[in-house]
Amino acid sequence: MTSMHTTKPNGRRFAALLAAAALAVTLGALPVRAGQYGWDNTGGNSLWSNLNSWRRLTTPAADPATELPGTGDYATFTSFISGAQTVNVDLDTEIQTIQESTYATGNYTVQAKTGTTHTLTLNGGSYMDGGYQYLDNQSTIDGLILQNGPGTLTLSLNSGTSSRYISAASTPIGVTINCPITENTPASGFIKGGSGIVILGAANTYSGNTRINAGTLQLNNANAMQNSTLDMSDSATDTGTLSFGTLTAATIGGLMGSRDLSLQNDSAAAVALTVGNNNTSPGYYTAALTGSGSVIKVGTGTLTLAAPSSFTGGMAVQAGTVQAAAPDALATSPLTLAAGAIFDAYYQSPTVLSLIGAGNIINNYGTLSVTGNLTTASSKLTYSCFWGTMDSGALLKDGTHAMALRGTNTTSGRLQLTPASCRSAPCPMRCRSARQLPWRTAPPSNWMRTVKR
Repeated sequence: MTSMHTTKPNGRRFAALLAAAALAVTLGALPVRAGQYGWDNTGGNSLWSNLNSWRRLTTPAADPATELPGTGDYATFTSFISGAQTVNVDLDTEIQTIQESTYATGNYTVQAKTGTTHTLTLNGGSYMDGGYQYLDNQSTIDGLILQNGPGTLTLSLNSGTSSRYISAASTPIGVTINCPITENTPASGFIKGGSGIVILGAANTYSGNTRINAGTLQLNNANAMQNSTLDMSDSATDTGTLSFGTLTAATIGGLMGSRDLSLQNDSAAAVALTVGNNNTSPGYYTAALTGSGSVIKVGTGTLTLAAPSSFTGGMAVQAGTVQAAAPDALATSPLTLAAGAIFDAYYQSPTVLSLIGAGNIINNYGTLSVTGNLTTASSKLTYSCFWGTMDSGALLKDGTHAMALRGTNTTSGRLQLTPASCRSAPCPMRCRSARQLPWRTAPPSNWMRTVKR
């Protein structure tokens, strides 16, 4: 008979055990029994719950495994069985990480068993490839696919942080997640790592940030990041790109960072990007928005644009605040303000192409310049029609497009008209009952009129 021996730890050993416990909590590795389990499907039925489908690869090694991988373990898909494999999840379970190793000889697909509904929870506690991973595709040839079908599978993140990785080394599959991503712990997000591609193909609800460190993150569903703030971090450390795939509209929880973002998809079609859906201040963005797409600001938070941008599709502020922390943040874009929405000029005296709506402008004693020229390319570029409020600053009407002040609007500053701005056609019928600006007869070229209101 083997007896069990217990000893009282000395002070040094006790300190080491305490430090190890603290590290385990930090990494999200809850049980002590952390181990690596390899999939080999010896049972032949591809069921996650079948012990014969697993080998325990770390001490105490066992083939087949004597217990299923659990909260403190990670699963490896490798070359124990050749070719493409399907793993059928037939129970709710939590592990640290799923790894597809460099030795895999085909794509691995993880799905719920037919007719069942299950949640696969990942806590991201395994360190590999330079970071703590939820999912790690190490093969440069084959990919890892998580899909919602034939059963219903949900992937749940359980770290409470945005510092865990989803990494991919391969394209065009990389890590493809076509099942919903939720969170077991609030504020769980991820970093896209690796030179390959991660594809989000479902409407997800996780609320942590999404940062693209390397490779490509592709959105195949308009709501893939609906509650997550896109973190376009410093280009000195991050070089990854966001792809909209074939989408022409997408929603993100917020926007922050210092790398440019193109509002066009892979076919160069315009993308309407809705920002602010997580109803918090979506972030401080210090890079350029480019391309032919548009931005729609929703939610109660503040979106700050702190660099010159060149996107042309328009800024529509439906709720909350857009703050222009650079004079040319919206210089190439029309501005539309819904009732109750706020445009904060932030002492910058910014420029917009046109001004439409019943919202509020905080001008901070500066001058808001409206400079659009008459064109048939877009109705929003042919006129300005404002019936909101503007405090403590001036409104400068420039360009050849039509402008009107409709209804009861409040402007505590002054209205300025440049000579070129007086050569436009009458205001559109949508601005009926408005005070039309400018006059239809151009004054001398050296003239500027100031109207105090």
